[in-house]
Amino acid sequence: MNSSHLAQPNLPNSLHIDPVCGMEIEDSFKLTTAFQNKNYFFCSEHCRKSFLSHPTNYLDNKFHPKSSTQEQTHQGLVVYYPLILILIYLMGGTVLAEIEQGNLQGMRMMIHFMGGFFIVFSFFKFLNLRGFANAYQTYDIIAKAIPIYAWIYPFIELGLGIAYLNGSALWNTHLATLIVMSVSSMGVAKSLLKKNKIECACLGTAFKLPMTKITLFEDLIMAGMALMGLISIRI
Repeated sequence: MNSSHLAQPNLPNSLHIDPVCGMEIEDSFKLTTAFQNKNYFFCSEHCRKSFLSHPTNYLDNKFHPKSSTQEQTHQGLVVYYPLILILIYLMGGTVLAEIEQGNLQGMRMMIHFMGGFFIVFSFFKFLNLRGFANAYQTYDIIAKAIPIYAWIYPFIELGLGIAYLNGSALWNTHLATLIVMSVSSMGVAKSLLKKNKIECACLGTAFKLPMTKITLFEDLIMAGMALMGLISIRI
């Protein structure tokens, strides 16, 4: 197959499509390889190696992967490995803290997990605040209308994390979390419905994560836990 005859989607000159996973890649991201006199851009070394192993498998007119279900599952695990590892560490740290208390309390565990979640995720956003803000503005409904919100958002997450670990004003903290995560999930859902191939900014720009249903699930879970917290306080 001659790649020079392939029709790419209409994209700005600075954007390219990763032929393996379909993510949009900017010119500034230099992970590329040449095939049949054409340069291809990749979001990760794994995608680049997959392409090099069987390039023609990934080249069709829509730039969708033709890999097997098993290979797609493996690719998904590789792409989301940092996120999975972070969540495992957070859950493990929460359980160890509860064991130190001498008993396991579900609501207290949830509050400590949420505190750790927000602090850790804000940390990755602060690594490249400008990069996060640029990425977040591509899909968040508030950040699109008010760009400064994208710059403030990591501070909001950090504040929520501190408030949860501090344990004071939990009603207000739960309410703020419910609002923030619900609004965030709206932007993610809108992008998914439009089938936009964009980068998820949940871990800033430290890791190249595609926007998928996992992102929406993550936001909804946090909103759901905040709602549970509000209900438990009322009860």
